[in-house]
Amino acid sequence: MRVLAAPVRQSVLVLKRKGLVRGLLVVLPAALLLTVLTAWWLPRLLPDTVPRFEASGFFPPHETLVFLAWTSLATILLIGLWRWGAGRTGRPVAEALVLALLFLTVQEGAAQAFLAHLPRAAYAPHPLLRWDLHGFERAASGQGHPPPPRAPGEFRVLCLGDSATYGVGVSIEDSWPTRAQAELQQHSRRPLRFINHGVPGYTTWQAMAWLEREGRALEPDLVLFASCHNDHSDSQEADPAWIGESASRRQVRRILMSPALVQILRAMLLSPPRHPGIPALERPNFRVSLDQRRSALDRVRDLCHQDGRPLVLVLMPLGLKPWPAGDYITDFRRYAARNHLPLIDAQLAAEESTDWRFFFPPGDTVHPTAEGQRVVASEVVRVLREGGLVPSK
Repeated sequence: MRVLAAPVRQSVLVLKRKGLVRGLLVVLPAALLLTVLTAWWLPRLLPDTVPRFEASGFFPPHETLVFLAWTSLATILLIGLWRWGAGRTGRPVAEALVLALLFLTVQEGAAQAFLAHLPRAAYAPHPLLRWDLHGFERAASGQGHPPPPRAPGEFRVLCLGDSATYGVGVSIEDSWPTRAQAELQQHSRRPLRFINHGVPGYTTWQAMAWLEREGRALEPDLVLFASCHNDHSDSQEADPAWIGESASRRQVRRILMSPALVQILRAMLLSPPRHPGIPALERPNFRVSLDQRRSALDRVRDLCHQDGRPLVLVLMPLGLKPWPAGDYITDFRRYAARNHLPLIDAQLAAEESTDWRFFFPPGDTVHPTAEGQRVVASEVVRVLREGGLVPSK
């Protein structure tokens, strides 16, 4: 014991001499008090309702900014207390770097805590794609994240698209992937599972990037890639610019955008959408141009070919077709024909349908009603069965 006591006393004296013990004695109680205040204050700051859907994800700007300002002041206060308690150091540059790293670490932890306690609907922020489904709420076989494990002998179909595929305005049971699964299951010995990853607001580029980074892990036996009406939406910043124009750039951007703090700052710095008017009509800046959409479809085609999975394109119906929507519809058909890909032309099926309740009134020409979803599902079932793309009895 005496042998150990001497080094311990010597170490304590060294710590006291350097001021570390005094610094800890000052900072630790203050940090504990600030943590308690934050835990008490945070629930009062959070919104009571689910934030509205935004292209930036769910970052309520005012509440987020106030919370980050609070954590910044708390961190600066703790650093000041540390400097006062520990005294000066002989290595100011190293100390400054350590304190800066500490500040960023605290801010990142605070941002993650803030986002983790936000009320959620079906969407959540995504480091690369801005937003994604918060779990697989529209998976035909049930809710929850991740999707249920593959059943023995299961044939899995992955459906990609936008809000029309997601089924905005209708129940899960009425969305076309769920309807198609139910009808095809009646004529198949193998269990079928349609995973609906249509995401409201998505473009072809977002759906492609999600398949590239996450969708392949689901190991689908068949991929249904539906056209996205958001491609020709006007935007100040095209999707490839902030997602990445190549697979390597998308990988780098995902790493750089992974910290919650970076995502929040990025959301706050997003350019507001352009107001409609003559300048936008004369110089439109589409979220995904026709050339960019072809590149995205090429990437989807190559990924499916590498994995040995058939790819089927689905042309989703659109009511009114002002320019440039008509060009996007025609180009989608031409792409399928040029690349010898099966095409489920739900647009043609909608035009041939005599049911006036196909889209939601008044003025909604994008989201099919339950009856419209039924027409789309019938066309999906017909093409898949005639093409022998799904197992049957």
